[in-house]
Amino acid sequence: MATALELLVAKNTNALTRLAELDALTTDEQVVFTYTEGGRTYGFNEYRASLEAQIAGFGKQVEDQLKAAQMIAGPFTVIGNPGC
Repeated sequence: MATALELLVAKNTNALTRLAELDALTTDEQVVFTYTEGGRTYGFNEYRASLEAQIAGFGKQVEDQLKAAQMIAGPFTVIGNPGC
């Protein structure tokens, strides 16, 4: 099973690949396309902007994931009486 970090990397790679595919389209092709993702329909510019936002947020998502993994892993400090 993939880790959360591996899934984030895969998601970012997919977005980068899709953005490269969009940029390879001619202007005429870009104008007529609409995209459906997650039940929502986007025009070319909106879809491209959503991919760019996803890519831009990748660093923050990885940072948050690493912080969460570190918190889960410890070390932990036990506070209180050891005999409780």
